[in-house]
Amino acid sequence: MSIPITIRKPQGIAPRFDPNLKVGFARTAENADLTSGKLRAMADASLEVADTNLYNSMFYFAGAWERNTDRFYLEWKIGTYDILIYLVDGVPTKKIGSSTAILGQPRLAAPTAADNGGGALTDTFSYIITTTRSVGGFTEESGPSTASAEITVAAKKILVTAPTISDSDVTFWNIYRISNTSGEYQFAATVAVATTTYDDNNADTDLGASPTTWYTSDQGNTITWDKPQVTFDGMIAAEPYTGMLFFWKGSTLYWTEPGHPDAMPAFYNMNFPSDIQRVFPFAGTLAVLTKTGPHRVDGTHPELLQPSKVLGEEPCISTAAAKTTRGIAYLSDTGIVLFNLVDTAIMTDERFTEQWFADNVTAAGAFMEENDGKIYLFHSGGVLVMDARTRAVIFTTMDIVAYSSHVRPDTGELYYMDSAGVKKLAGGTGTLTWTWQSGDLVGRHPEDKDFEGIELIGSGVITATLYIDGTQVATKAMTFSQYRGRILKIDSDVNNGRAMQVKLTGTGQFDEIIARYSP
Repeated sequence: MSIPITIRKPQGIAPRFDPNLKVGFARTAENADLTSGKLRAMADASLEVADTNLYNSMFYFAGAWERNTDRFYLEWKIGTYDILIYLVDGVPTKKIGSSTAILGQPRLAAPTAADNGGGALTDTFSYIITTTRSVGGFTEESGPSTASAEITVAAKKILVTAPTISDSDVTFWNIYRISNTSGEYQFAATVAVATTTYDDNNADTDLGASPTTWYTSDQGNTITWDKPQVTFDGMIAAEPYTGMLFFWKGSTLYWTEPGHPDAMPAFYNMNFPSDIQRVFPFAGTLAVLTKTGPHRVDGTHPELLQPSKVLGEEPCISTAAAKTTRGIAYLSDTGIVLFNLVDTAIMTDERFTEQWFADNVTAAGAFMEENDGKIYLFHSGGVLVMDARTRAVIFTTMDIVAYSSHVRPDTGELYYMDSAGVKKLAGGTGTLTWTWQSGDLVGRHPEDKDFEGIELIGSGVITATLYIDGTQVATKAMTFSQYRGRILKIDSDVNNGRAMQVKLTGTGQFDEIIARYSP
């Protein structure tokens, strides 16, 4: 009398228990869609842009695909301007329309001030200047130059000469004057960049406000706008946090003036115990992932941000991380970890061992995306897919070797770049060939037994291969009429053993397997 082993709902992989998998779980589940409780073929990818260059970052901006060698992009809409901010060899760069420029302006050398004949000025004076730059129509003012030498005059005009201005995007230079009487720098004039001198004869009462790019804050700190002074390792993901951009170098976090991506005061920085790997805004705070574990930064004022260590200890071992609805997922030495701003949980611990990740996932170069409830961990050996939309999390793999990825926020579609170019995941008209292989099917009798074969219920085209204790004993390509079963028998001279394994490949749909044996 034969005894059936029935697999009615194919599951994903669970290497922690391989080969003694619970019936239905798989040793291999590649390119397989299991979300319906059946195994279906996935649509293949569509090639959107042919490009054989191997870029490790990509971003869809202004109707085109940007590609680069640094893994960080961010789009920020300020007023009517869409600004793309990214790193080029660690240097923050912005793009507005077709115009690009390095983020921030340098503070210039001191202007000169000289007696220029009779006039209305009597006092001791000094000058600073700032520059106004326009990139794609978006203007910003620089921090202050070094102050000029003091000049004391009586009933004179003062000729102010600008230092060399080499930035071709600068349109104006702005003059601020201080005197013994006024005691503060005040706006005196704006001069077109083509003009290198200005004849100052302004009365104190005609001067304007103090510079907004150099001031004493309500906290008593001197805030001086400046360009970034270092080349960075990375940049905040997804969006600014309370109007601030965040960058990091090693273990130091830097940020910009709120609402002003080109202004990075030297005062705005903090240090962490170890090197930073990724930074994400999440749920009204900032998640900072470091090599020794996650931290959070709270606050909305640039001078009052407060870092704190959380309960979780799992280190972040690469830049592979993604924002999800439940927290920040990231790659650790223990697997994929979820950081909820309070604690961490190992999302893969139920199905995977730490050793599996050590053996199968190279942290260097790995990256991660979240899309429609699935987490995609791209690495040099392919893609690990974690589908958390069902009560029981499903893990599968894909045979994609990609160099970068991006989820377009306007469409919610996942794109990646491989050696052929930019591709849209599941955007093609064909289907991928999937592979699904069971663990050991032993049944109720752990001793050797005679396996008769399988009945496979499905549709389309599927090739079934059977193994007894790891040795191939039968194979058959099956072409189904809709939902009609096919049988693969094992010859009696090779059918005895402890366990049978079933391997299926195809582009069809697999609904159910009934394996039979005689004890």
